[in-house]
Amino acid sequence: QLWLYSDKRHEFRRKLWLQILSVINNSKDIHIVDPKILFDFHVGRYEIFPDEPMYGLNTMHSLSDIQNKRLELAPFVWSENGKKIINRNDLSIELLDVGWEAISAKVVLDDLMDSVKNNSRDKIIEKADRSVSLARLAGTFRREIKAEVIKAMWSDAQDGRILLLNCLHSLHNRTIEPSLREGIVTGLLACFSSKKYGKSDITAHLNECGVSDVNALSFSNLNYWAGFSPEPVKIYLNYNINKLEGK
Repeated sequence: QLWLYSDKRHEFRRKLWLQILSVINNSKDIHIVDPKILFDFHVGRYEIFPDEPMYGLNTMHSLSDIQNKRLELAPFVWSENGKKIINRNDLSIELLDVGWEAISAKVVLDDLMDSVKNNSRDKIIEKADRSVSLARLAGTFRREIKAEVIKAMWSDAQDGRILLLNCLHSLHNRTIEPSLREGIVTGLLACFSSKKYGKSDITAHLNECGVSDVNALSFSNLNYWAGFSPEPVKIYLNYNINKLEGK
């Protein structure tokens, strides 16, 4: 599903969750299912239907105290209304208190991605560093890479380039979905789209990312990632993306 575009991915998840719900509600042997699987299923409801009426199970199944505490916090992670109630930093700490490092890392990353237009360079880099640290703690490398991409865009061009090349090195022989690799591509383009590197050979920089065919790139993904770059860089970045696209 990670290879699908975001709109199709959401629809895929929605259909899959409802199919599983039907199986659970019609199963006579649900009591033998691993509680961890049932917990993950409950969490999926908050992610896929964050602001819609509750889709419940016909039979509520016992969860551990820690799982129930996590479910109490889940609505504040994905729901737009919930996001307005609890400060993101406070929520990330509460999630850590119940041992939910992976979702705490998500909350911190979401806050970083939502705040690039309203914070200073130093504050964005500070938030990116915290996001990277939490993602590493939780072992969620995708969130780590996303935070690194944003940090690279806001860092000195040479420092950003080194950061992203290190990311590529860490992903050696590891399969990642196109949208994440295109995030790294956009990050490198942002580094080379500063005034200092504005006239560099774009093709050479794409080759560093393993991109040999420009037509294989999703320009909608490149433009999505470009939205997280600082305004002065974004002008050159958009120019280079349009140039790649042949506009």
